Amino acid sequence: MVSTQFEAGFAFVPVNSSGRTQPKDRKTIRSHCMRGKNRRIGVPHRYTARTTRTSPDWRPLPGDNGSSTITLSGADQDIDEDRSFLAKATSNSIASFYAPSSTAQVKLAIDMDDATKTLVIDSFRYFNEAMYPASLFKGVDIHQSEWGQWLFHDPAYLHCAFFMGFATRDVTENRPITPTTYSHLRETIMHLNNRLSSSDNDVALGNSTIATVILLTMFSCIINDHEAAKTHISGLQQMVCLRGGLQTVACNRKLYLKLGRVDLIYALNTGSQGLLCTYPLSCNPTYYNNNVPTSGSLNMQSDLSEYGLSDPQIVPIFLEMRHYSSLINAAHSTGQRLSTEGYHTAVCSFQYRLLQLHGCLEDTLSECVRLTLLAFLITTFQTPGIRAKYPYLADCLRESFLAVPVNEGNGFRDLMRWILIVGAVSVFDVKDERWMVQRWRDIVQGENMTWEEVRAGLEDIMWIDPLQDKLGRTAFEELNRH
Repeated sequence: MVSTQFEAGFAFVPVNSSGRTQPKDRKTIRSHCMRGKNRRIGVPHRYTARTTRTSPDWRPLPGDNGSSTITLSGADQDIDEDRSFLAKATSNSIASFYAPSSTAQVKLAIDMDDATKTLVIDSFRYFNEAMYPASLFKGVDIHQSEWGQWLFHDPAYLHCAFFMGFATRDVTENRPITPTTYSHLRETIMHLNNRLSSSDNDVALGNSTIATVILLTMFSCIINDHEAAKTHISGLQQMVCLRGGLQTVACNRKLYLKLGRVDLIYALNTGSQGLLCTYPLSCNPTYYNNNVPTSGSLNMQSDLSEYGLSDPQIVPIFLEMRHYSSLINAAHSTGQRLSTEGYHTAVCSFQYRLLQLHGCLEDTLSECVRLTLLAFLITTFQTPGIRAKYPYLADCLRESFLAVPVNEGNGFRDLMRWILIVGAVSVFDVKDERWMVQRWRDIVQGENMTWEEVRAGLEDIMWIDPLQDKLGRTAFEELNRH
């Protein structure tokens, strides 16, 4: 499992009702914007080569007159590495939306050279494809997506996209955060603070401003910077409140669903029960009424007694999640593609009802299944190249699993095997969890099971083939290796 930690965190700084920051926060703002080098705005910088790769110093920007034009320039070694990284990232993605001959006419939120523009556009497509595989979901055109359009209008959002891309590289290569990454983080914070300080609420509380904070919150959770995540989530709460409540965000469906997603990530990191959104505990099972043919590929079984699961609060959610997983598998097998909005709506529905069941289930097996279903949802949204840690969920799931009374029934063993595989895929590193290997051996009971046999059992319970097969096989091999 790859993980790293920023040497310097980032934080959301609130403003008062008039759009101004508090005096006590101005030192924080300055320290974030100026960290690494004392500089004066508007004064051209003289380039100085770095003496160490771990130095967080600001990388000066080239130019004759100190203009705001940015490039990926810097030390020669970093140029090659940065371009090589994004070249690899985009080599398997769909072609650039803009033809090379028209790149010069593309105007992003900040002026930059043509090569950098191409990398921005291609990397946006790459991350979108990684999170929403084209084989499963309908594609999002950058010229039609609001989230893509913000690259052209909001410099904070643009730099945040850069920061996410380069930080992902640093994390996946298990190395200290580079000056290139730091520079985009500083630019993100500087432009974000400028927007938050605006007297125009359409800017200070605009969708792209909220989206930028959402991205920063997600990434701070992914790298386990809990203090930054706490500050950001508090900032999001304030922004939503100042806008007039969730109803003012709900009209932008994708933004509302992204708020729900970051709420889940934060909850599974810290144990909060959802701070940004709410969802009714009871919900009509809409996935049973969508005129989808009940072919053999759809799991319509509603009796869970063979698994020892009967709690009326958890069973309906389990059945809905299983049925929706079957719909994804059926669509994938027939070449159909799903709506990303419908996908997020389903996930939000499931996650909030599961979170609201905290402390409401009477038996340990039902609670263990609730936690496993939350872990299952983690695998439905993957950050390319990074496996995030969810310490709170991991601790709770470990404790809950070990507390479940042993049952010798075959259905119970199948369920325990599913819980272990889902846990290994989403929240546990098997080599650090010796109890998992022992419990796996107890459940398998000496059977020399193949991955295909185990996979068939997983599909009988709940499994999304195109999203989880690769991770599941790896988890299976690790459990059998140790």
